[in-house]
Amino acid sequence: MKGHGKFPMLVTEEGETLFETNAIATFLARQAGILLGSSAFEEAQIEQWNDIGATAVMSPLVDVAYSTFGHKPSTTYANSIKDLKK
Repeated sequence: MKGHGKFPMLVTEEGETLFETNAIATFLARQAGILLGSSAFEEAQIEQWNDIGATAVMSPLVDVAYSTFGHKPSTTYANSIKDLKK
């Protein structure tokens, strides 16, 4: 199984592997056929919110989760909580 040891990971029915949250979300949205907007502009709006989620929200949340389970120093936790409150 390929995936570079990253999670989350999705293995499709065809046995193909995807990793990274936004790639998986986009794949599933395309499979559903209704979740990516009905115009180029709507598609771009969805992509902008995916990017915001990946950069401004997920990164601090990952730090909080890692810190909670003892994988990073607690100073990272404090900084991440501060970033999430912005």
